[in-house]
Amino acid sequence: MEIQVYTNRQIPSSLKKPATQLVGALVEKLELDIAYLNVIFVKDSELKDLHKKYLKEDSETDVITFNLQETGAIEGEIYISASRASAQALDYGVTPTHEICRLIVHGCLHLAGYDDHDEVQRKRMKSKEDALTDALHRIFNS
Repeated sequence: MEIQVYTNRQIPSSLKKPATQLVGALVEKLELDIAYLNVIFVKDSELKDLHKKYLKEDSETDVITFNLQETGAIEGEIYISASRASAQALDYGVTPTHEICRLIVHGCLHLAGYDDHDEVQRKRMKSKEDALTDALHRIFNS
């Protein structure tokens, strides 16, 4: 299993190690079969472009997940808007690292088969997301 975290100027490189540890913990808890997983922090505009190109939605978002392998071990990429994470942290009254943790959890849940296309799926996914974020966000503070 290979986990890589790519940061940009909006995210300090010091977050690479805890983000990698978080993904490792999530892979274990969710029992994911991972060949490789890249977590990539991008500008808000870049994520919006990906959202439009691949999901045919011309709107802003905070995280997009791709499983590039149809069968077998997951070959995944999770793209996160660092600036959106910071803004949402203010809105939700949490630290930026807590919000980044939530977005990584959200992306890993998609790789585990969770979806958020309808209200029932959204509630189920959100419940699992909250529980995992609460349990694991301390990785960023250690």
